[in-house]
Amino acid sequence: MYIEKVLHHIDRRLVQYDFVLKEEGDKTAKLLYYSRENNFIVSGIRFLSKIYENNHFYGFVNCNQVPLVENIVAFILFNNKITAVRPEEVYNTIMTRDYEMYRLPAKGLLVDSEQKAKEVIKMFDRFYNEYFIPFYEKWDSLYTLYEFIKDKEGREELHPILGMFWQFKKATILRLCNDESYQNYMDAFVESRQMILSKVPESIDVQRYYGAAKELKEILDKTEPVYNI
Repeated sequence: MYIEKVLHHIDRRLVQYDFVLKEEGDKTAKLLYYSRENNFIVSGIRFLSKIYENNHFYGFVNCNQVPLVENIVAFILFNNKITAVRPEEVYNTIMTRDYEMYRLPAKGLLVDSEQKAKEVIKMFDRFYNEYFIPFYEKWDSLYTLYEFIKDKEGREELHPILGMFWQFKKATILRLCNDESYQNYMDAFVESRQMILSKVPESIDVQRYYGAAKELKEILDKTEPVYNI
């Protein structure tokens, strides 16, 4: 009863801003994912609405995806057995983890009273207004992401924003935005993976990364940009 009040509030709030609901889950839990797409970026809020055996409510996760990037990068990583994640299962093209103050406890919250329902609703509104909206005002398009990463180099600068596959993502973003440095960057990436392979040719992981880098180059060289920078 009280969880339903929370869900009704969230649904009413998000649907008015053109978010589309996708329900996921199985016999043990129910997961809700609200998302919308603008300027090649999918923004979304994902959360466990309940785990049936304990009827707890679990907080909110900011999800984002740049399909043009992930349909290339995640596909290649999956195809080369580097990850087990398909493109449609990626929820963070841009890394987002800095909203601890808006999270519920890891164990969830038993929403068994009007007061607890109000607490969760208030937390959601704070999360949406203070974190979610400003995040997508900052990251409002693929071009904005390109402008941010184009002159950054190395793991230290790119990993915090693009994650562990930052080299794959940067090459893809450069190509999609028709950056003149794409070819040099892509060639250098393949050469670096080839050099690593020459040192440890027996490593299955290194073989896979080299294969993925080559496949990325093959695909991107044939990919038409979406921006003409």
